[in-house]
Amino acid sequence: MNALRFGVVAVGVALVLSGCAASSPSDSTATPTVTPTPTPSAPAEPSPTLALSCADLISTDDAVALLGYPVELAPAAWQLTSISTVAAVQGGALTCQWTPPGVKPDRSADLSLSVSTHGPFSDPAIGSTCDTGSCEVALDRRWLFVRAWPTQGPNANTTVDAGAWDALVASVTSAVSAATQTNPPWTPPADTAQFEGCPSGFAPDPATLSADAAAAGLRLCAAEGRYFSVLPGGAWAMPTLTAELPEQYHKSPWVPVDVAGAGSALTRYGDGSFDVLATVDGTMIQVTRAGDASPDQGSTVEELTAEVVSELESIIAHY
Repeated sequence: MNALRFGVVAVGVALVLSGCAASSPSDSTATPTVTPTPTPSAPAEPSPTLALSCADLISTDDAVALLGYPVELAPAAWQLTSISTVAAVQGGALTCQWTPPGVKPDRSADLSLSVSTHGPFSDPAIGSTCDTGSCEVALDRRWLFVRAWPTQGPNANTTVDAGAWDALVASVTSAVSAATQTNPPWTPPADTAQFEGCPSGFAPDPATLSADAAAAGLRLCAAEGRYFSVLPGGAWAMPTLTAELPEQYHKSPWVPVDVAGAGSALTRYGDGSFDVLATVDGTMIQVTRAGDASPDQGSTVEELTAEVVSELESIIAHY
């Protein structure tokens, strides 16, 4: 910030007359202080495109009434489990999960909700697809998905009451349709690394991304049994991932790992793959290698993880 400069000009006039001296009061004029208009700083983290909260759509009481046992709204941090979920949030999606107190969701929460303004809109004629316990609703430039999967009580691993479900879906649909306030798209800092193109030996992956992840700029590259993902600006989520070390269905929790050239990095394995997630100059990148550790074949988790780390280090050095 430039220093403010103050100028004070004083003019003194002395009149000396015969036999006496008189002085007039000083004329002093101060330059007004000018306070610069503060420049709004960009938010550190993305916000949902629709200015709605999970509680605006489904209250905890409503979730408990639907499921029939105590649940609570899971912390938003628990939903950041991978580069793809980080991308969805960065793209403006609102995601909510309700689980029994203290229980982290893995593959699916007891009650989950997603709201998007990006799609899918490829075929608006499809409209809504609803069954008891799972409902996908296509609105005008808005889309929502609600799913209930009880894990406790008499309806465990089955479904919920049809009447209560229909009422909940109708309430959520009405609230999403009526929402008018929006948040501006989140923009990564200007000096964020872009990692243009694909690394040597990789090609663009035609895998279908969620509309929100695509809006956030998530890019996928693939090679033989290997995958490289880039999310410009995604580094905002790494402190949360590092603090929470979330886990997904059939995968180990993330654990910190050293990766040369990266600001921070995490690794995990399971479900037939090894992942290393890292940040470089504001961007989140990930290398995934398909395969399982097999002591019978002389491979261990440590050895295969080291190979994936080495490949990611090589990619970072190239860029």
